[in-house]
Amino acid sequence: MTEPLILADVRITTDDRIAAATFLFGNAFAGARRAVLWFLGALLLTALLMMGLLAWDAVRGQGLGALVRRLASGLLDFQGRLLLVLAAPVLLYHALHPMLVRQRLARWLRDEGLVLPEYVELRFEPTGLVWKTTNQQRAAGCQRVAGVVHTPDHLMIRLSGGEDVLAVPRAQLSPPQLDGIEDWARTCHTGARDEPLPDLTSGAEATRQPLVTVRFTPTEASRTAAVARQMERPGARQARRRALVLALLAGLLFAPVMAVVLWALDSWHVPLRHAAPLWAEMFVTDFWRWTLALWAVVGVVALLHPALRHWHAHRRGRQLHRSAVARERDIRFFDDGIEVVEDGWRERLGWTAFSGFERRGDDLFLALRDGSAVQWPVAALDGACLTRLGRLIDERLRPGASPS
Repeated sequence: MTEPLILADVRITTDDRIAAATFLFGNAFAGARRAVLWFLGALLLTALLMMGLLAWDAVRGQGLGALVRRLASGLLDFQGRLLLVLAAPVLLYHALHPMLVRQRLARWLRDEGLVLPEYVELRFEPTGLVWKTTNQQRAAGCQRVAGVVHTPDHLMIRLSGGEDVLAVPRAQLSPPQLDGIEDWARTCHTGARDEPLPDLTSGAEATRQPLVTVRFTPTEASRTAAVARQMERPGARQARRRALVLALLAGLLFAPVMAVVLWALDSWHVPLRHAAPLWAEMFVTDFWRWTLALWAVVGVVALLHPALRHWHAHRRGRQLHRSAVARERDIRFFDDGIEVVEDGWRERLGWTAFSGFERRGDDLFLALRDGSAVQWPVAALDGACLTRLGRLIDERLRPGASPS
C-alpha cells in the first residue's frame, strides 16, 4: 500500500461507542458474567451441604439409602422448590448480562453527554493512521497499531498497544475499502513500524514554537489520579445513585417478597384470605426489622464506598502502570490549541475541544468534552511556567474567548 486510503465522514454513533467499549473490556465483562455462575454454584453447594447435614441428623444410624431417600424427598418438595426460586433470578441475570452491560454503557454515555453522532475522517497511511474530528486530530504510528479485528458489525482497530480501540462500522465501508484496510494493516505490521508519524501540520505550523511545553513520564501516581478522576465523572456518579436507590428498594421489598414466595412454595399453605391479614400484622411486627437491618447494611457500604473507590483507584493505577510501556510525553501549548506527543503518537486539540480545567492532588487535568482529559503533574513545571500556563488556559476557556 503506497497511497493513503481516505474515508471521509465516517459516522460514529452511540451503538458504535458501545461496541468499542464492549470489545475493549470484553474480558472484564465476561469475567463478571462467569462470576455470577460461580456465585450460584457456591450458593447451591452450601444449600446442599446444609440439607445433607440436616438429613444425616434426621436419619442417623439408618444407613446410606435412608440418607439418599431423605435428600431426594427434600429436593422434590419444599426445599427443592426454594433452591429453584433462588437459582432462577441468578440464571436469568446471567442470560441477560450482555444486554444489561449494553444498557449500562448506554446510560453512561447519556450521562456523559456522548449521545450525538460524530463524523470522523480516517486516513490510512503507509506509516500509520490519522483520524480527525471538528476539534481534534490524532495520528498513531504503525508501532501503536496492534491490529485490525473483524466483528459482525465493525472493524476494530486496536491502538496504543491494545489499550484503546477505534470501531469503524462495516455498513459504511465498501468491499474495496475493506480490502484496502486489510492491506494497510499488513503493511503496518511488516515494513513501516519504525517510520516517522503521519504529518498533522503544514510546513509553517511545523516550525512554530509553543508558548509552554510540559515534558514528563507518567508514573503510577498519575495513573491512579486519572482512574480516581474517572470514578467521579457524571456517568459514574449517576450509576452510584441508581445503585443506592435500587439497594434501598430491595431492602424494603425483601421481607414481604420472601414471605409471599415461601407461602407460594408451601404445598400446605393457608388460603390467601387468611394469609393476607397475617402479612399485614407481620409488616407491623417483623418486616420493618428486616428492612432496617438491610438498610443499615446499605448505609455501611455507602459510608465505606469512598474508601473502596480510593483502594480500587490505587489497585487499577498499579495494574495500568505495570502493563504500560514507559514513554516520555510532551504537551505543547499554542495560541490555538495544544499538541500531545509521544513515541508513535501525536494529537492536536483545538481549545474548543475542552470543557474545563481542574487540579486533583499533584496533577492537573484539562478536561475534554468527550469525558477524557489531558493530564500532567504539577511538578513538571516551575512556578513561573505554571502561572503563565494557568493564565493562558483561563483566557482560552473563558466564555466569549476567540475560537481556536
